[in-house]
Amino acid sequence: MAVGFAVQERYDHLADEFFDIYYTYYPVHATRQGLHQYDNSLGHYRCEEIEDTLRKMKAVQSQVAALDPNQMDHAHALDYPVLTTRMKREIYWI
Repeated sequence: MAVGFAVQERYDHLADEFFDIYYTYYPVHATRQGLHQYDNSLGHYRCEEIEDTLRKMKAVQSQVAALDPNQMDHAHALDYPVLTTRMKREIYWI
C-alpha cells in the first residue's frame, strides 16, 4: 500500500494548527508541556475570544475528519484517533 505523504503532511500541519489554537487559549498547558512561546499570554476569557477559539478548533477538526487515516503511514494512522479524541475533548470542555 502506498503511503500518502501529502495526507501526512496535511495531518501534521492541522495537528500543529489545532494545538497552537488550544495553547493560545490555555497557555498554562503549553507551559506544562515545556512550550514557552505562549508565556506572554494569559489566555482567552472574553466571550468573543472563546467563541473565536471554538470556531477555529471546529474548523480544524472538520478538516482532520476529512483525512483518511488509511492513506497514512503506521505512526500517523495510530495517532489519528488520539488527536481526534483530544480535539473532541478540548472542544467539549471549552
